[in-house]
Amino acid sequence: MFRLHRDKTPGNSGQITSTAAFLNSTQSKYAQTMNYLHQRVGTHYSVEVVDTFTGIIEGERRQLGERTIMRLTVNQIKPGMMFASDYSTSYGLLIAARGEQISGEAITRLIALAEIGEIPTKILVMN
Repeated sequence: MFRLHRDKTPGNSGQITSTAAFLNSTQSKYAQTMNYLHQRVGTHYSVEVVDTFTGIIEGERRQLGERTIMRLTVNQIKPGMMFASDYSTSYGLLIAARGEQISGEAITRLIALAEIGEIPTKILVMN
């Protein structure tokens, strides 16, 4: 799950979160984890598995660095944005998965669910 940092620049409403701040705050832990894995390649872990895992994680971090995460009201969301978090109804039904692209139809449903209190009126999206 993403740990988000609000932009506290004067005049900013705090609605846009910084993926760069997230990446910077996790860099040390990321480096420790990668070092741990690479030190155990061949004894604890397969070279192919570590290389594949490392490639996936590095790709995700690069992609995340190119995105902006925002907390928007459901009526401000635009088709093509992506969910930055999972959202479920009060009875546990998953209605939106992190990373899923948002369609116009999904926005209509999100608005309806927010109006009846099943989801928050503001949700995290990536642009």
